[in-house]
Amino acid sequence: MAPELSRPARVETVAVTNVDVRVVGGYDFEVSGCGVTSGRATIHELQVRAPCSLRLVAPAYRLDVTRNIEATSGQVELAAPQPAHVKLRTKYEWCQVILGKHAVGASSRELQIVAGTYTATIQCPEKSYSTRPFSIEPGSSIVKLDDYIR
Repeated sequence: MAPELSRPARVETVAVTNVDVRVVGGYDFEVSGCGVTSGRATIHELQVRAPCSLRLVAPAYRLDVTRNIEATSGQVELAAPQPAHVKLRTKYEWCQVILGKHAVGASSRELQIVAGTYTATIQCPEKSYSTRPFSIEPGSSIVKLDDYIR
């Protein structure tokens, strides 16, 4: 009997192509990834080799998101999340509020952040309370964190 020959492993190749990307926001933010870096600006025009991922960052608005570029050619336009002015309230006025991973201070705190889905922790001396996810819409709003406590 002849020995059985093993077949070489199949290697998948991903076609990489140049894509023009325009990222627009209503506030200054930075863009990095896909082999490029662009400093703080409201509009970023980039040429990237796709597929890849871009990271949008604006600490003042608590923005840190990733956007995948899957296009095979041409142009892609992306919008950064819209800004929101929000007032966070809780009946636990003496406690600290942590929004996502960031401490934001005591209750009835006003913030400029990006619209999106968040969770919060209300950290009191005697106990901490966690919220389920809640949405913050663009524009101005008041979020009563107590309505979202688990």
